[in-house]
Amino acid sequence: RICITVQVVFFLAALALFYNLRFKALYIILLALFHDLQIVTIAYDKQVASPFPETPTVVGLLMQSYSMGILMFVQTMGLVMFGHLFMSDTFAASYHTTMSAGSGGEMERYLETAVFLQISNSSAILILSARTVGFFFSSMPAWQLLASTIIGQAIVNVWIIFFAGRLVDRMLVSDVAMVWAYDI
Repeated sequence: RICITVQVVFFLAALALFYNLRFKALYIILLALFHDLQIVTIAYDKQVASPFPETPTVVGLLMQSYSMGILMFVQTMGLVMFGHLFMSDTFAASYHTTMSAGSGGEMERYLETAVFLQISNSSAILILSARTVGFFFSSMPAWQLLASTIIGQAIVNVWIIFFAGRLVDRMLVSDVAMVWAYDI
């Protein structure tokens, strides 16, 4: 939870300080809602114990959370700064419209939606990867955790591809696939 908070707070600060742009509060609320609904099932996870005793400390947990959050923030900013180079023409047009608009404005909806999707996908991947010391696929998560993560991301992705429109922009399937490839 701390990691995603660091990612989002640093992203919002960088967006405001370096680009003088705003990100809709709706996206932050949706990110928190979907992330919390997915992570609540982590209590069911049966993690394989380490062969050596582990003594977690608050400092160690905060350092790991902040370092992962900062890396995820850099990844999000990378999409904002360089996404127009590898995403669709629709994304590129949205990027150029956003960057050429007057200062203090909001991001264009398509770009905002792509960033929302990137943060949402990366938080789901984090849920599965942070539960083990090895690769996230080295041990099977509890079915409840896996199901909530898959269902949550399916809802977000299907909504963005097929049902979005008034609140967020509908994204091209190719852009959704590129965001997934970028996150992985």
